[in-house]
Amino acid sequence: MRLPVLFALSVSLLPLTAYAQMNSMTVTSDRSEEAIMENSKAAPIPSTGYVPDRKDKAEATDEENDKKVSNDKEKKNAKDDSKEDLKPLPAPKLTPAKDLKPWSSDDKLFTARGNPDRIRRVLSDFVSQPGRVGPRGLFEVAELYHEQGDMKLAARYYYAAQLRARFDYFRWPGRGADDRNPYYAMSQTAATMGSTIGAWATNSYKRLASTLDDVREWDAATPYDYHPGHDLPTGDNVPKEDEWPKLLDKARDQFFQDGMGIAGALKALGQ
Repeated sequence: MRLPVLFALSVSLLPLTAYAQMNSMTVTSDRSEEAIMENSKAAPIPSTGYVPDRKDKAEATDEENDKKVSNDKEKKNAKDDSKEDLKPLPAPKLTPAKDLKPWSSDDKLFTARGNPDRIRRVLSDFVSQPGRVGPRGLFEVAELYHEQGDMKLAARYYYAAQLRARFDYFRWPGRGADDRNPYYAMSQTAATMGSTIGAWATNSYKRLASTLDDVREWDAATPYDYHPGHDLPTGDNVPKEDEWPKLLDKARDQFFQDGMGIAGALKALGQ
């Protein structure tokens, strides 16, 4: 079972793509933060044709070794950053599928853009019962906060949507790369938002790390009490509900480790 690119890479793809565009770097979807750090090194000095003697070679070797040690420390620090604040999250409330119902304000949520009064009302409804809103709705909530100019909350719900969509994919697998696959459709939405909200969040190590901390706190405190907004799959490949807690742990671990890995790469680049 293969995840769509967005959720397979979690925060790695969209934020780094936006970050690369801002910094005239080329980043592909399968490149790690280590590769990005390697790309940030200065280019080698062209050869002058000079052939060093043994002493020069020894000094050069010592210098290369020192540089290697320094680079290894940078990489280690970046990897260590990926483990920061990754304490286990408390077991959440996972509502059984048979009890899940669409949020009563779904229609209002997806028709609020461009209308400040509607935005305020629907966001007020959302804040009072955030656990009732699934990933698709969280993306829309993020966009409404973005429209209001509140980038911190926009980033929180942008990444929370990705985290919860990852979990939903694990418990309710989707198939196909077209509009009939709800995860594919959400990946297209997230890709569009990545150039604005994602770019803001990845402006610096501190900002991304702070955003991920905020998402962790919100996710730990908010029940999974939403209907995803699409038909729930059935069949032998659909996990049983007693597997959900482990699948959520898996989704959270992957998501936040990936996220802090990217934050560590930004830190190593001096961002």
